[in-house]
Amino acid sequence: MCVDDGFRINDIANSEDGLTAMQMALVRYARRCYRQMLPDTWRARLRDGLPAPVMRLVQGLITREQRRGREIPGRFVGGVWANRAGLQANRCLVAAARHRMRAHPPISDVQLRRYGQELEDQGIVVIPDFLAPDAFEAVLAEFRQCYGDDASYRKSEKRRGPALIHNFTIKRSQSLADFAAIARCVTGNPSMYAIIGYAARTAVRIPPHQNLQQVTGIVSAKGDSSGVWHGDYFDHVFKAWLYIEPTSDSNGAFFYAPQTNRLSPARLRYEHRLAVFNSRARRPGSQLLETTDNVGGVRVPTAEEHRALDIRPRQVCAAANTLVIADTFGFHRRGDMEVGAVRRALHMDFRFLRTAENRYAG
Repeated sequence: MCVDDGFRINDIANSEDGLTAMQMALVRYARRCYRQMLPDTWRARLRDGLPAPVMRLVQGLITREQRRGREIPGRFVGGVWANRAGLQANRCLVAAARHRMRAHPPISDVQLRRYGQELEDQGIVVIPDFLAPDAFEAVLAEFRQCYGDDASYRKSEKRRGPALIHNFTIKRSQSLADFAAIARCVTGNPSMYAIIGYAARTAVRIPPHQNLQQVTGIVSAKGDSSGVWHGDYFDHVFKAWLYIEPTSDSNGAFFYAPQTNRLSPARLRYEHRLAVFNSRARRPGSQLLETTDNVGGVRVPTAEEHRALDIRPRQVCAAANTLVIADTFGFHRRGDMEVGAVRRALHMDFRFLRTAENRYAG
């Protein structure tokens, strides 16, 4: 039985994603049936019959980000009127309440529990000498295999302000074949999973989205969307970096504002203003981004907002083999980079902990 183009029931049931692949295929099948049963003319009449603000709200509420087949709600949803009415602030309140209702996964190791408590309380934890020397050497060898002079792996390249970023995404099929040490020692590390799971109050059951990342300073100008103080999401999301080489003032050392991962009245006001700004900027023909102090589409917090949000920067100048885990709901930014400076790290994104794929995995 064919469920969707290129998918068959038996293939899905036996795939590595299991239940999640089945769910995704059924969703696509339902959408295809909807398109077949409801002709374009009737969909157009339904769309034209709704007021524009209502239609924008409906479209915004069904917006999803697609990352490795996992669906999570967008950073902002809804139109101007919905956000002026407090949509974004209510999303933050609901997410915070759901987080507080969850219990911490049990951790028997005292040191790991302390790291987890620090991550939950401060929003960041720095663990030097995370791997044993021989394990780190194996990881370093695989990183050089990807970024060496004779490397044949294709890497994405993008320019962000003064930095040139190369990313090589490690897929699941590659992790065990070409990057076995990274999969065994880092991305599948039970200690890292325990720390993040404690702070997230959700057990980590699936590997993160992982990139071998190299950031190079190419111009002397300062500021880009990663170099502006910002929070990634309206809920707690976690990222981790294992530094391959030391970081310092010259090569964009990570900045974090401790305790800004806590939801406060000032943060609710900030999220409200930011959501209204974002929805206005998305309107067709809007010139808001050209007339507002923003970098790469990210609105720069004002001096008053800095004081209200209590942003007190902490710079993480770390040695090689240092693991940094941060709750990027809190405010953070990448440091400035000198021309020719390079920063190399294994970057891991755990923003999919609340998805069905993580809940039902294993």
